[in-house]
This record gives sequence, C-alpha cells and structure tokens, in this order.
Amino acid sequence: MTAAENEKAARVKWGKTSKIKSTWAVFSTLVQGEYSIAEARVASESDLAASIVFQPLNVVANVIYQLRYTPIDQTSDDPIIETRELRDDDLRCPKFGCEWKCFLFFNLKRRPRDYTFAVRAKVDGVWNKWSPVQRRQWNLLERPCSINPPSSFVDHIGNGEHQRILDLKSAKKPDDLQDVWRFLVVIDSRQSNIATMDLTKLADKATADFDHIPYYITASLTPEEVDTVEEFRLGDGKVHGGYLNYPLDDASFNPQYTLIPMSQQENEIMEPRLRSCGFTEQGIFECDMGMFEVLSYIPDWAKAALALMIALLVAFCCLGALCCVWKSRKNQGKTRESSLLYYRSSSPHHSVATHEYRRVEQRDFSLADTESRRLFRLADYAEEKL
Repeated sequence: MTAAENEKAARVKWGKTSKIKSTWAVFSTLVQGEYSIAEARVASESDLAASIVFQPLNVVANVIYQLRYTPIDQTSDDPIIETRELRDDDLRCPKFGCEWKCFLFFNLKRRPRDYTFAVRAKVDGVWNKWSPVQRRQWNLLERPCSINPPSSFVDHIGNGEHQRILDLKSAKKPDDLQDVWRFLVVIDSRQSNIATMDLTKLADKATADFDHIPYYITASLTPEEVDTVEEFRLGDGKVHGGYLNYPLDDASFNPQYTLIPMSQQENEIMEPRLRSCGFTEQGIFECDMGMFEVLSYIPDWAKAALALMIALLVAFCCLGALCCVWKSRKNQGKTRESSLLYYRSSSPHHSVATHEYRRVEQRDFSLADTESRRLFRLADYAEEKL
C-alpha cells in the first residue's frame, strides 16, 4: 500500500518524486483445522446419558478441552450447556492403552438424540472452533474403551446422606508401585469379610446390576492420586478414571470397599477378549461370534438392502418355475409338424428325392378316456372277426 507520509523526494538531479510502497503479510505453517478435534463420536448412549470419545491433540503445549450440548429444537427455555474446562486427568478412559479421551453426559432432560454435541480445544490460551460430535458406535476392528453410561436416571446426586468417606491412607497398598497402573475402588455389598471376588467379572455398577454381581468398580485412581488424596468421597456423582461414582441407593447402608492394585496384565485379564471374524494365516475363516451377534453389527440399511435382494431373487426363481410349468402345459394337446426326407428309385439309373410332411398330434387322455378307447377297440376287433 502507498501512503502520503511514505512519499519522499528523490535525490536525483531531475527532481521527480518517488513513492515508497510498504506491504505486510502474515504467514502460517499450520494446516487448516490443525487444532480441531478429530473423530469425536457418541460411542454409546442410553435413555438419559451419552458416552463421548474423541482423539486428543498431539501437541506439546498444555491443552484444555470443553464440551457442550444443544437441543435440536432449541427454544428460549433450553440454553446451551457447556462443561467446565477439562484437562487430561478429567478425560481418562477405563481401559489400559486407550488412545481416546472419554467423557460422560448423564441425567439429561431429554434423550441424547434430541441434542447435538460438540467439543473444542484451547491451545496456548486460544479457543479453537467447535467440532461436532457424530453418532457412531465401535466397529469390529476397533477396541471399545468408552465409559459405560447409566441405564436410568441417577438419583441422590449431591446428597451427603448417600455418600461415604473412605480413608485411602489406611488401605493396604503394595510396597512396589512400579507395575501398578491403576487402583480400583471396588464397593462390595456383601457383609462377609472372607468373600472372594472374580477378577474377570469386575465392571461398573450398571453392568454389575444387570449381571446380578454384588460388587462393582466405583472409581479408578492413579498411584499419585492414592498417595496425595487422604480421603475419597464415595457417591459424589463424578467420573473418576472412566467410572461413574454412583451415590448409594440406601442412605443407611455402609458397604465395604476394597482398593485393588491393577497392572497391565491384570487389566487384560479383566477386560473381555475382543471377538471378531476373519481369515487365519492358513486361509480358514473363523468367527468368535454367533450369527445373531454378527447381524447386530450390520447397519439397518444394509439389512434392508440384503432382505430386498433375497426377496427379489426368490421372486425371480418362482417366476422362472411358473414360466417353465406354463410352457410345458401349453405344449400339451397341440399338433407338431415334422418333415421326413427319403429317397426312392424310379429307375435303375437315377433316384428321385421325395419330401413328405407328417403331422403328429399329442394329446393327454384321462383314465376314463383310456378305458373307453380300450372298449371301443375291443368292439371293433370283435366286429372284424365276425
């Protein structure tokens, strides 16, 4: 651009003025959408809860996340709900080696499908644009690691009578914490002190209630949290390490708790094996799931298309069979013409070709017609004898 103050007199003998043009520009080496959240999805949902996962940003700087949900048919009485600023410790997933960030919305006023969800990141003190959250479940090739949503409304949130204070300092902990990945806070409703727990059946409260298991995981804490936190509040209604800390159903009940150190190998034992279908190295097709379970992973539109194709194939086969039957019945009782070419000799020296046409009639007779024909022939034969 050229400004009047940038015009200077030229120091040349012809005395003309020259204009000095100054320009500026901003260059960026970042790709568009560099700090946008990738693959944000609603991994699982229930009537009043939605479990959301997304890929974290691979940046060196400290990243802060924030989520929100908005009603689809938004009115003045339905404001946009935004969460507080969330850090990596607030978005931990319940399984070892999970590369996703996990968050749980629960006790919604409507069904999750009546809302639109979004997530954004704050890098170097600057908020980036909101990224919409898509609805897509885990497929057969992915390892599920989302927070299991509650199946119904969670009561007694914030009620101190349905909470208990757990003294983590007095809990027994191993001396060597090098192999410990997480400490699981397990609540046991049994009153026996010698009751055992099946490690393969440890799960969240919603899964434990469905399977009628008397113990469940209410929180997953890191070794640093266990060392720094002296008291843990049971039933505070928050998510700790990918597990929702449910309030107690009965305010007068004092459950037992156990602090279980969990290593990577023990977590793999607790986590059910991922079942899949495919070909082995020998070229043999193997499937760990039943037919109905495999069909449950197929989208509804694919099922409808497959059913339509099968219906059309069956219809074409039936139509072809009907055409064959109709043609076979159509030829019955009809006259068929045939030609016969033979040679006859009228003299010893030459032969003449004669073309003879024959008409062959095919008819079907019933049993009564056959019997009458037989009697007619017997009568005709008797007359000839006479």
